[in-house]
Amino acid sequence: PPGEFKVSYKGQPLPKAKVAITVPSGWSKEALADANGAVKFALPWKGMYVLETAHTDKNGGERAGVQYASASHTSSLTVMQPKGIAPLPAGPALAPGAEH
Repeated sequence: PPGEFKVSYKGQPLPKAKVAITVPSGWSKEALADANGAVKFALPWKGMYVLETAHTDKNGGERAGVQYASASHTSSLTVMQPKGIAPLPAGPALAPGAEH
């Protein structure tokens, strides 16, 4: 269904993954995936949504002859919602170096 997403790693569900969703206006929300890697968000506005999640694999391994203790992975997904209420307007752009 719209607004339902699954997080997986190496083909397996990733339980308790933290997923953030953001729209161009700056509105954002975070949720944790359930035991099956599923997470749900309401998509009330028409337009673009960006989802992002990060995972650290602490199993370690080897790449190009170099051993590593952990690996960090970040994934994003852009979703276009064709239906819904008018999107929130984007806020004013901040000048470089401006405080938030």
